[in-house]
Amino acid sequence: MVKSSDFVQETQPLCDPYRDFDNRLMPKLYPDKQISVAKETISLILYSYGITDSSYEVIDRGIENTSLYIQTQDKKYVLRVHRQGKRDENISFQLAFQNYLRKHGIPIPRIYSNTDGKELTIIEIDGLRWQVILMECAEGENYTKHYAPELIHDLASTQAKMHLLGIEYAKKMQGSEKIWTELVDGLAERIQDTPEHTPEIIGFIERTRSFYYKLNPKLPHGWNQLDLDLEGNVLVKDNKASAILDFNDLDYSPCAVCLGYSLWAVLFADGENVTRQYLAEYIKIRPLTREEYGALPHIMLFRNYAVGMIELLSKPKPEFMQKILQLEKGIPKISFL
Repeated sequence: MVKSSDFVQETQPLCDPYRDFDNRLMPKLYPDKQISVAKETISLILYSYGITDSSYEVIDRGIENTSLYIQTQDKKYVLRVHRQGKRDENISFQLAFQNYLRKHGIPIPRIYSNTDGKELTIIEIDGLRWQVILMECAEGENYTKHYAPELIHDLASTQAKMHLLGIEYAKKMQGSEKIWTELVDGLAERIQDTPEHTPEIIGFIERTRSFYYKLNPKLPHGWNQLDLDLEGNVLVKDNKASAILDFNDLDYSPCAVCLGYSLWAVLFADGENVTRQYLAEYIKIRPLTREEYGALPHIMLFRNYAVGMIELLSKPKPEFMQKILQLEKGIPKISFL
């Protein structure tokens, strides 16, 4: 049985929370830790699942791991090869939590076992050890720009249910989880000052580096996905969430942080009114404490800083950064109390 005490934080929990942020083509944050995709390599991996005749297509999104579509004669899968440096215990815990959510009605793609009956496949190729999972290829669009009213109701309700389940799962596991105490950026240090950066962007980077928010220890905690948005982590079909993807950022954390990250995504896509609609649907399932309401704008601002850093670490689009700068000014004016 996988226990929460087996889960070890591989990075500082609040320093790098946007590892798989968006669906745009972006370079990997750890390019030297990715598997080299070749027909022979993929064939060797798939042999572990009894698949001997297939084709593949690299999925050019996500900045943490390497994922591929696998097509056999009668079925389509998603193969994920984790970057080097992950702990087996953490991945197994993520899979166990996904299974728990799926059993309780959350739309999570099925994970297929290998020929040894295990969901996590460990394989050595050219002297390097790789961790692999094979998933169901769920139906739905993996990139939806706007939050339609029906989708707001469905996704907000789903997220609230996930948070309630995450709280219960923490009680069930009874591990020694650590309480989150602060929000501090850790991405800005990776950015080098260059002549390409305008004074406006340099100022933004400096404010990101100096950002600090002390979290109230009373915030309800649970096991949370921490990356629920329409930028590739949710499949949408008929204006409903058909699949929740990517639990790479799974952590024992304040539910308000996971919610705040999602509210930021709604704000970025559709503005404050729609953001408030999302929150109104969410609290029908899980009402918030006063402390959570008060923390949300600070969490959204933190998300805005970190997303801006991710953009600057890739190939920043001026129009994208302008919106980030606008939100930096606007988010502190938002209150949910």
